[in-house]
Amino acid sequence: FIAQAQTLHLEGLQINEQGYATLEFEGIPGKKGYQLSLQITNIGHKDLYIDKVEGGCHCTKAKIKKKRLRPNQSTKLLIKWKPDQDTEFSSSLTINSNDQQFPEIWLQLFGNVED
Repeated sequence: FIAQAQTLHLEGLQINEQGYATLEFEGIPGKKGYQLSLQITNIGHKDLYIDKVEGGCHCTKAKIKKKRLRPNQSTKLLIKWKPDQDTEFSSSLTINSNDQQFPEIWLQLFGNVED
């Protein structure tokens, strides 16, 4: 692996060739919702700028602590969601940055909701 100019890395997730990554969960509490913190690291050798992090629906929200990451610097991405239904859950999140290979990463969220 050769590091590119600026490269976004999501801890514990694989980003496929189309720029998609998947998170799957079991037993998400439906009435309370759920939150998760992911670490984003710039594994490149130039500054990474995260322009926008956006949920795919009204039930998914995301916040990022730092929008500029120097090489080898990390930040936390906080994802919160509250499913509308008490069955299966599916949503998405997009991360826009100056990553040369994946300027837009789609994070797909899947899970089963508990009553």
